[in-house]
Amino acid sequence: MRQGEVADSVFFVRKGRVLCQRRGSEDVFPVGEGECFGESALYADLQEDGHFRKADVLSDGEHMIHDHVHVAAG
Repeated sequence: MRQGEVADSVFFVRKGRVLCQRRGSEDVFPVGEGECFGESALYADLQEDGHFRKADVLSDGEHMIHDHVHVAAG
């Protein structure tokens, strides 16, 4: 997942972890087993701002991501 892409899904980490990082920032936020990322797709009020991903999501070794939950606009 890349920063700036349309945010229309939420993802759940079943195994391992991924790293979230905003471009231009050195801060890295790990997301591990049982946690989710992409939750900004759930907020309807962000539709006005284009509803875009806020960070890149990078692999941190072996991981398993649960099937995403698609969020319908409207």
